[in-house]
Amino acid sequence: MLRNKGVADFMALLQGEAKKLKDHHKPTTCPACLLQISITFEGDRRLREASQVSCHDFWNACIAAITVQRSPNDINTLRLQLRRNVRVCRRQDLHGNPPRLVAQDLNDPVHMFIHSLYVLLGSCLMPVEGGHSALYNSRDPKKAFGNRGDLWPTLLSDLVPFGERQSAEAHVRWACQLFSPAPFMAMLPMLLGCRSVLFPSLLEPELRERILWYITQCLHADQGRDDYKWPDSVQSQCTRPSRLPWWMTLSSRCSLEITVSFMDMVFCGADSDPDDAVRFTLGFERALLPAVNTALEIHNTTGLRNSKAETTNLARMALLLFKRMDEPKSPQRDLHEVSRREMDRPTYMGIDITQSPHQLVHHALLKLYQKRTCSALSCGKSVHQASAGKSLPLCSGCKFTQYCSKECQRADWKHEAFPHKVICPILRLWTPGIQAGFELSGTRSAMDVLVASGEQNRTIFEAWAITRGLVSTHPLNAA
Repeated sequence: MLRNKGVADFMALLQGEAKKLKDHHKPTTCPACLLQISITFEGDRRLREASQVSCHDFWNACIAAITVQRSPNDINTLRLQLRRNVRVCRRQDLHGNPPRLVAQDLNDPVHMFIHSLYVLLGSCLMPVEGGHSALYNSRDPKKAFGNRGDLWPTLLSDLVPFGERQSAEAHVRWACQLFSPAPFMAMLPMLLGCRSVLFPSLLEPELRERILWYITQCLHADQGRDDYKWPDSVQSQCTRPSRLPWWMTLSSRCSLEITVSFMDMVFCGADSDPDDAVRFTLGFERALLPAVNTALEIHNTTGLRNSKAETTNLARMALLLFKRMDEPKSPQRDLHEVSRREMDRPTYMGIDITQSPHQLVHHALLKLYQKRTCSALSCGKSVHQASAGKSLPLCSGCKFTQYCSKECQRADWKHEAFPHKVICPILRLWTPGIQAGFELSGTRSAMDVLVASGEQNRTIFEAWAITRGLVSTHPLNAA
């Protein structure tokens, strides 16, 4: 019945739901109706685009209901309220059987309520075909938000109504409790669009332990067993259900696809630093590596969608974990055969550095170009901290670096070791190719010019690149 509604009628329905969600602890919405609304909304581009313009109150209410702080008593109160809402609901005709690809227990109205909110939120924020979303624009990645001013979210505060730490804690809590794909699907575009807000909180010990526990369960799916002894703080709050939801079974295969996408975003997504993967997984290598091996075995024996790319990503994750594991360790015992085949291939960001120095530098500079932080070495302030939804001003010379203030720009221009007045004309060689479709040919031409420009410029550029974590070798020497 909902699918027969026009866009205008559906927007009116969402605006009505916004009023019912106004009281975070005692909402008057019916979770069964909300679930059906989320199913209809998911994947309908017309509804998403219209709601981002006309339903700001609804989206603000959704994110607030998810991230508001709730004690165990608050959750019990919410459960009683939602059960009452289902009983007195006048739209019983909208209630239907929940789909299989959902949380572990939708008989619990709290789980149904939160899962539905996450499905709606993830559908709203997820990039459309071409990589664009309200949070990120692949054609202009330096923007804080890739949207027009009338699209939700308009400001960073829309996504973290109760603060960054509380928002991250709520997302981790619901992921571990729901065993639903929806929290990860909503967190993916958040990490893509405003990583500097969410990721630091995920690195805090308690949250990091719990999200790594959940990732481990998802990678094992229903094919592996987690034998790792997790800290008491995890065991007291996280329990793997005896019966996994359908999305985490081999017949679904969704668990791996979503989890690998999430890990890839955490490890090397937009605005990431080269050591983010290490900081995120440090100390839990022996928990994660068996789970990655299970995932590799599933990929190796089943024809998963995008299997080749995901298998490669998993193999590299395994090698990263294995390299940092304490002794005793053995490639034959601890690594899947797919990972062992990758061991002798020297790569950086998936590029064979022994054969393609041009690609190495091109991908490294492209990643830096897309990063939305102040380019001054002494600063690093993110665009979200420095500017409300606007790009940081670019250097007028190279159009590559950006700065949060004139002071930072002046300091970088005269930096003692890596003055931008020397780096600027070098970066200027790369910028046109990057802005015009990220063409590799531009990088090749730029490297040829740089090699011919003299030893001093090459040395300064290489040192500058290394300080920003772009390269750990000297590929220009092989050009």
